[in-house]
Amino acid sequence: VFQRVSFNGGAVIGGESLLDTLGTASVTEMTLSGVGTVKDAASAQHLYDTLTSSASYQSAGCQTTSQSLLIKFSNGVTLQLAVSGEKVMACGTWACPDFFAVFTEAL
Repeated sequence: VFQRVSFNGGAVIGGESLLDTLGTASVTEMTLSGVGTVKDAASAQHLYDTLTSSASYQSAGCQTTSQSLLIKFSNGVTLQLAVSGEKVMACGTWACPDFFAVFTEAL
């Protein structure tokens, strides 16, 4: 198993996208703490595609936050990303307001 890691968000190599850091496995479920869980695999995959295609890199730094996004993949791996407002933190901070709008619609 390969786990990509970062220190204070500094693991993105120039020109990489969020998809480059998270990977392309099939998504089966997504949970946004304090908001809800999308358990339909097709909807969860659509959310993941929206997240990875619309995320815009903001900075290498990360913020302290108590909200998280859990992404469950079909291979059994679950990733936890920190969330602050309309940003996720995974190898840096990524703005993705489109994802959060679509997530609430999917509930």
